[in-house]
Amino acid sequence: MLRRLIFVALALAATTPPSIAGEAMIGTVSINLPPPPGFCDMADTDPDKSLVKNLTDLSATQGVKLLKMSADCQQLAAWRTGTGKLLDDFLQYQTPAALIDTQVSGPPEETTKRSCAELRAQGEKALADRLPGMKANVENIIKEVKLNETTFAGVLAEEPNACYAALISKIRTALGTDKTQVTLIALTIIKGKNVYMYRTAVNLTPDTINAVLAKSKIDLAALLAANRN
Repeated sequence: MLRRLIFVALALAATTPPSIAGEAMIGTVSINLPPPPGFCDMADTDPDKSLVKNLTDLSATQGVKLLKMSADCQQLAAWRTGTGKLLDDFLQYQTPAALIDTQVSGPPEETTKRSCAELRAQGEKALADRLPGMKANVENIIKEVKLNETTFAGVLAEEPNACYAALISKIRTALGTDKTQVTLIALTIIKGKNVYMYRTAVNLTPDTINAVLAKSKIDLAALLAANRN
């Protein structure tokens, strides 16, 4: 699991991400995927559309199906007009392709617990579940992560409805500039389907990670609310 999550985070960091607007189908199940406050869904028209196939095919090689993506509305507007060259703050929903037709059985919290346990077991540098004590570890990771490398920063929180983990990436963009960013991943179950939510931000500090985790919890609550029957 961890290798797939790292691959997708690094691919998204280096590429302007695509989107499929509206609801998404996972097998025969329709899932509502709302954008966060201040984010706008990317359109299925140019200039977005030309990038959809490339990243979709790239992610598919790692067993991932992209469902939907949104970005900071101001950044997205500037990118579409050419006045902004990069998107730094965006959110992606995805699902593992191999499980599209699989209905999760048992309580969702059991799957969440297993996901967190698997990430902890596979993690290169696991952090404590609680935020206190995280700052020094994150500072070391930010300092040590190499160009075009993604490092697992650990499981940050485990709740009955989601497992939260972070990845730190340092990449060279298509413009030839370098940036370090955090990707906060929330693994959850929606209507019996596995949904992974990636939220990415730059200007990286330990405080950034705390803030993105807090926002991701709000995003996850909105996602669950949008799919209550």
